Amino acid sequence: MIKIGSKKIQNSFKTSFLVTLACIFVLILIIAAGCESPDQFSEEIEEEAPVVEEETLLTEEKTEEPERPVAPESPDSKDDGDTADSRPEAKSNQPQDYMERNDLETPEPAGQPDPEFFELPDLELEKAADPDHAGDDVPAGGSPEEPDLPEPPESPEKPDHDTGTTTSADQHQHRDASTLEPPLLAITFDDGNASDFTTAFPLMQEYGIPGTTYITTSLIGKVNHLTWEQVRLLEQAGWTIGCHSHTHPYLSELSREEISEEMEEVDRAFREQGFNPPDHHAYPYGDYDVEVIEVVKRHRSTGRAIPGSVPPKADNHDLYQLEAIQAYLNCEESLYETALQVREAALEETILILYTHDIKDEPSEYGAYPYYFAELLDYINQLDIETVTIDELYEYLKN
Repeated sequence: MIKIGSKKIQNSFKTSFLVTLACIFVLILIIAAGCESPDQFSEEIEEEAPVVEEETLLTEEKTEEPERPVAPESPDSKDDGDTADSRPEAKSNQPQDYMERNDLETPEPAGQPDPEFFELPDLELEKAADPDHAGDDVPAGGSPEEPDLPEPPESPEKPDHDTGTTTSADQHQHRDASTLEPPLLAITFDDGNASDFTTAFPLMQEYGIPGTTYITTSLIGKVNHLTWEQVRLLEQAGWTIGCHSHTHPYLSELSREEISEEMEEVDRAFREQGFNPPDHHAYPYGDYDVEVIEVVKRHRSTGRAIPGSVPPKADNHDLYQLEAIQAYLNCEESLYETALQVREAALEETILILYTHDIKDEPSEYGAYPYYFAELLDYINQLDIETVTIDELYEYLKN
């Protein structure tokens, strides 16, 4: 019985084993018939990839932002013959119908002047009687014909410092105080920058306007400052050469002895160069107090201050607190405000002193662009106002 049962079990196991092998073989055949080779699978991926990329590109093209339309050209931007180099972009919204002065070089940095300048204050004033401009027909807001700027004199005769006279044909004739009457305007420069001679002087000579330069003697001969020879040429042309101290300190922070030493060093430098000591002083930084004035009075005939440093008073006749208005012509707004000050002085027949520093294509924040400075001079020339040096103004005020 046991043997018969064992044989049955063995037969059943063999049958199951064979059936299992058969199933595995059939399964392999099915897989082999229904599945593609690895090479075929790789080719399918390569074929499908471009399709996906094309779909992505189509999607991106649909979402790409459309090109914005270009704004129509403004009538003010039409080409009128000027090039980009000589016509910097306008920076002001003010009307631009005052005058065109494209013959002067315009600076390039940010904030540069626009040759098509906005309108300055209306003149509505008669131009001062001037033989050199007799017969000129200059309408309000217009501009006289401009010749080339004159070169500074090269070798005028050396002045006689005992009399203060010279035979140079280009000199400004010192006027007797009795012939002067308001309105009076004095244009002054601080520090003794080289541009006093190279830029301001020829521009002012064009209109016969004299100037005053307050020099810091320790800076004379240094880079970007006047030389003593240039100082001499300015004096020979009729300019007043004033004192701006020797080292440009805050005078109120010095002792009386130190302030006197500053004045004496200036006097010494002037004498060494063949000049008489200066009669007029401009306070560095506009800084002074009662003690400073007391010391300056022993050395100078006048003291020029700046806005904010002069206490309120009825007039500008205090010889040691002559208030000057800044003419920092480094933007259109400052030029307009300065022109208003000059016009007001002309209308009210008062005295006005302007001061600035360097006049160049890239001026400091305390200086002026040559183009703006020239515009102001042209505007002054059309007003009924007498331009004087500080020396002439002093002679008028003391009498």
